[in-house]
Amino acid sequence: MRTIIAALALVPLVAPARADGLDPKTFGCHPLAVVKADAEAAGARFVTMTPQQWEFARGIASIIPQTPKGLPPGDGGALLIGPDGDGALIFIDGDQACEGVEVYKPVIDLELQVGGGDVTHVGKGT
Repeated sequence: MRTIIAALALVPLVAPARADGLDPKTFGCHPLAVVKADAEAAGARFVTMTPQQWEFARGIASIIPQTPKGLPPGDGGALLIGPDGDGALIFIDGDQACEGVEVYKPVIDLELQVGGGDVTHVGKGT
């Protein structure tokens, strides 16, 4: 997974200074077409988020200390899913793919459940 994320320059913001010169308090963005092509070339699936998945991803991003403060940019998102099931949640702003959150398979699985409309009711499981 880290190879895919690093190759796309979508590594979560964890360092106080960034080698790419971007402000560590903001989300860096890259052309969406390039990110999608690079993800697929690296063996990852690029899955456009439903509005529900996007809202769920914004909630996830907001509780991770390494992400910039405030809401992620854009009005959409995508899942980058590596061959091992791990991947990233990225945010889409027009024709730009903005840095998101590196996540493991259980979070990707939850995102896919949200996208499938799964609902859990108290005492009844899914």
